[in-house]
Amino acid sequence: MINKVRNLTIFMTFLFLPLSTQAAGKTFLITPETAKATFRGQYLGLSSFNGQFHDISGKITSDPEKPDNDNIQITINTCSLEMADKSLSSKVKSPSFLDCRRFPIITFYSTMAQWRQGADLEVKGLLTLHGITREIRLNTKLDRQNIINKKALNFQGVISLNRLDFDVGSRFSVIDDEITISFDLSALEDITQTAELK
Repeated sequence: MINKVRNLTIFMTFLFLPLSTQAAGKTFLITPETAKATFRGQYLGLSSFNGQFHDISGKITSDPEKPDNDNIQITINTCSLEMADKSLSSKVKSPSFLDCRRFPIITFYSTMAQWRQGADLEVKGLLTLHGITREIRLNTKLDRQNIINKKALNFQGVISLNRLDFDVGSRFSVIDDEITISFDLSALEDITQTAELK
Protein backbone atom coordinates (compact mmCIF):
# COMPACT_ATOMS: atom_id res chain seq x y z
CA MET A 1 0.00 0.00 0.00
CA ILE A 2 1.29 3.45 -0.89
CA ASN A 3 0.62 6.09 1.74
CA LYS A 4 1.26 9.79 1.65
CA VAL A 5 3.70 11.11 4.21
CA ARG A 6 4.69 14.63 5.23
CA ASN A 7 6.90 16.60 2.91
CA LEU A 8 10.61 15.90 3.21
CA THR A 9 13.22 18.46 2.24
CA ILE A 10 16.48 17.50 0.60
CA PHE A 11 19.10 20.02 -0.41
CA MET A 12 21.16 18.94 -3.40
CA THR A 13 24.05 20.55 -5.22
CA PHE A 14 24.17 19.47 -8.85
CA LEU A 15 27.35 20.08 -10.83
CA PHE A 16 27.27 19.49 -14.56
CA LEU A 17 28.24 20.88 -17.94
CA PRO A 18 26.35 23.90 -19.30
CA LEU A 19 22.96 22.96 -20.74
CA SER A 20 24.00 24.21 -24.16
CA THR A 21 26.78 21.59 -24.36
CA GLN A 22 24.85 18.61 -22.99
CA ALA A 23 23.47 15.93 -25.26
CA ALA A 24 19.84 14.96 -24.73
CA GLY A 25 19.09 12.03 -22.46
CA LYS A 26 22.19 11.56 -20.34
CA THR A 27 22.44 8.73 -17.81
CA PHE A 28 24.61 9.08 -14.68
CA LEU A 29 25.53 6.09 -12.51
CA ILE A 30 25.66 6.03 -8.69
CA THR A 31 28.18 3.47 -7.41
CA PRO A 32 29.52 2.48 -3.96
CA GLU A 33 32.89 3.96 -4.90
CA THR A 34 31.43 7.45 -5.39
CA ALA A 35 28.55 7.48 -2.90
CA LYS A 36 28.09 7.70 0.84
CA ALA A 37 24.92 7.41 2.93
CA THR A 38 24.93 8.06 6.67
CA PHE A 39 22.29 6.71 9.07
CA ARG A 40 21.71 8.84 12.19
CA GLY A 41 19.55 8.52 15.28
CA GLN A 42 19.40 9.21 19.01
CA TYR A 43 19.12 7.21 22.22
CA LEU A 44 16.32 8.56 24.43
CA GLY A 45 17.03 12.04 23.11
CA LEU A 46 20.31 12.08 25.04
CA SER A 47 23.09 10.72 22.85
CA SER A 48 23.38 10.43 19.09
CA PHE A 49 24.81 7.64 16.95
CA ASN A 50 25.56 7.19 13.29
CA GLY A 51 26.68 4.57 10.80
CA GLN A 52 27.56 4.23 7.14
CA PHE A 53 25.80 2.30 4.39
CA HIS A 54 28.63 0.96 2.23
CA ASP A 55 26.60 -0.46 -0.67
CA ILE A 56 24.72 2.21 -2.63
CA SER A 57 23.78 2.14 -6.29
CA GLY A 58 21.41 3.79 -8.71
CA LYS A 59 21.19 6.14 -11.65
CA ILE A 60 20.01 9.56 -12.69
CA THR A 61 18.67 10.24 -16.17
CA SER A 62 18.63 13.86 -17.27
CA ASP A 63 17.50 15.57 -20.45
CA PRO A 64 18.21 19.33 -20.43
CA GLU A 65 15.59 19.83 -23.14
CA LYS A 66 12.93 18.03 -21.04
CA PRO A 67 13.92 18.62 -17.40
CA ASP A 68 10.48 17.57 -16.13
CA ASN A 69 11.33 14.04 -17.31
CA ASP A 70 14.45 13.78 -15.13
CA ASN A 71 14.50 10.56 -13.10
CA ILE A 72 16.37 9.51 -9.95
CA GLN A 73 16.73 5.93 -8.70
CA ILE A 74 18.67 5.04 -5.53
CA THR A 75 19.11 1.60 -3.95
CA ILE A 76 20.77 0.99 -0.57
CA ASN A 77 21.79 -2.43 0.75
CA THR A 78 20.37 -2.30 4.29
CA CYS A 79 22.75 -4.97 5.61
CA SER A 80 25.76 -2.90 4.47
CA LEU A 81 25.20 -0.57 7.45
CA GLU A 82 28.19 -0.49 9.80
CA MET A 83 28.71 1.46 13.04
CA ALA A 84 31.66 1.97 15.35
CA ASP A 85 29.65 0.25 18.10
CA LYS A 86 29.36 -3.30 16.76
CA SER A 87 26.69 -4.23 19.32
CA LEU A 88 24.50 -1.29 18.28
CA SER A 89 25.15 -2.05 14.61
CA SER A 90 23.84 -5.59 15.10
CA LYS A 91 20.80 -4.31 17.01
CA VAL A 92 19.84 -1.78 14.33
CA LYS A 93 20.10 -4.42 11.59
CA SER A 94 18.29 -7.09 13.64
CA PRO A 95 14.65 -8.25 13.22
CA SER A 96 13.66 -5.86 16.05
CA PHE A 97 14.57 -2.80 13.97
CA LEU A 98 15.58 -2.61 10.28
CA ASP A 99 15.43 -6.40 9.87
CA CYS A 100 17.91 -6.27 7.00
CA ARG A 101 17.73 -9.99 6.22
CA ARG A 102 14.00 -9.81 5.57
CA PHE A 103 14.07 -6.32 4.01
CA PRO A 104 17.51 -6.14 2.37
CA ILE A 105 17.07 -2.95 0.35
CA ILE A 106 15.93 0.65 0.74
CA THR A 107 14.85 2.26 -2.53
CA PHE A 108 13.79 5.63 -3.87
CA TYR A 109 12.25 6.08 -7.33
CA SER A 110 11.25 9.54 -8.48
CA THR A 111 7.91 9.83 -10.27
CA MET A 112 7.90 13.55 -11.09
CA ALA A 113 10.44 16.33 -11.37
CA GLN A 114 9.26 19.88 -11.92
CA TRP A 115 11.30 23.05 -12.11
CA ARG A 116 10.05 25.91 -9.98
CA GLN A 117 11.14 29.52 -9.89
CA GLY A 118 14.86 30.13 -10.07
CA ALA A 119 16.93 27.13 -8.93
CA ASP A 120 14.11 25.27 -7.18
CA LEU A 121 13.30 21.75 -8.33
CA GLU A 122 10.44 19.78 -6.82
CA VAL A 123 10.77 16.00 -6.97
CA LYS A 124 8.09 13.51 -5.97
CA GLY A 125 8.79 9.82 -5.61
CA LEU A 126 8.31 6.54 -3.78
CA LEU A 127 10.49 5.60 -0.81
CA THR A 128 10.47 1.95 0.25
CA LEU A 129 11.85 1.12 3.68
CA HIS A 130 11.21 -1.99 5.81
CA GLY A 131 8.84 -3.29 3.12
CA ILE A 132 6.61 -0.20 3.24
CA THR A 133 6.33 2.26 0.35
CA ARG A 134 5.32 5.86 0.90
CA GLU A 135 5.06 8.81 -1.43
CA ILE A 136 7.39 11.67 -0.52
CA ARG A 137 8.09 15.10 -1.92
CA LEU A 138 11.64 16.44 -2.19
CA ASN A 139 12.05 20.21 -2.44
CA THR A 140 15.53 20.86 -3.80
CA LYS A 141 17.89 23.78 -4.06
CA LEU A 142 20.33 23.46 -6.95
CA ASP A 143 23.55 25.33 -7.65
CA ARG A 144 24.68 24.90 -11.25
CA GLN A 145 28.37 25.18 -11.98
CA ASN A 146 30.39 24.59 -15.10
CA ILE A 147 32.88 21.73 -15.00
CA ILE A 148 35.50 21.56 -17.74
CA ASN A 149 36.36 18.07 -19.02
CA LYS A 150 34.24 16.41 -16.31
CA LYS A 151 30.78 14.92 -16.67
CA ALA A 152 29.20 14.35 -13.28
CA LEU A 153 26.22 15.08 -11.07
CA ASN A 154 27.11 15.62 -7.42
CA PHE A 155 24.62 16.20 -4.64
CA GLN A 156 24.25 16.15 -0.90
CA GLY A 157 20.98 15.81 0.98
CA VAL A 158 19.20 14.69 4.13
CA ILE A 159 15.97 12.73 4.50
CA SER A 160 14.33 12.98 7.93
CA LEU A 161 11.54 10.56 8.74
CA ASN A 162 9.57 9.01 11.56
CA ARG A 163 10.60 5.34 11.74
CA LEU A 164 7.12 4.37 13.00
CA ASP A 165 5.67 5.46 9.64
CA PHE A 166 7.60 2.51 8.21
CA ASP A 167 6.99 0.10 11.11
CA VAL A 168 10.66 0.19 12.07
CA GLY A 169 11.08 -0.85 15.69
CA SER A 170 8.46 -0.55 18.41
CA ARG A 171 6.96 2.50 20.09
CA PHE A 172 8.86 1.53 23.24
CA SER A 173 12.30 1.34 21.63
CA VAL A 174 15.14 3.23 23.32
CA ILE A 175 15.95 4.63 19.87
CA ASP A 176 14.08 7.88 19.16
CA ASP A 177 11.37 7.93 16.49
CA GLU A 178 13.15 10.48 14.30
CA ILE A 179 15.92 9.06 12.10
CA THR A 180 17.80 10.57 9.20
CA ILE A 181 19.65 9.30 6.14
CA SER A 182 22.07 11.81 4.65
CA PHE A 183 23.63 11.46 1.21
CA ASP A 184 26.85 12.55 -0.41
CA LEU A 185 26.71 11.16 -3.93
CA SER A 186 28.61 11.63 -7.15
CA ALA A 187 27.04 10.15 -10.27
CA LEU A 188 29.32 9.77 -13.29
CA GLU A 189 28.03 9.73 -16.83
CA ASP A 190 27.37 6.30 -18.32
CA ILE A 191 28.64 6.79 -21.86
CA THR A 192 27.02 3.57 -23.11
CA GLN A 193 23.54 4.37 -21.83
CA THR A 194 23.80 8.00 -22.88
CA ALA A 195 24.60 6.93 -26.44
CA GLU A 196 21.59 4.61 -26.50
CA LEU A 197 19.29 7.43 -25.41
CA LYS A 198 20.36 9.79 -28.19
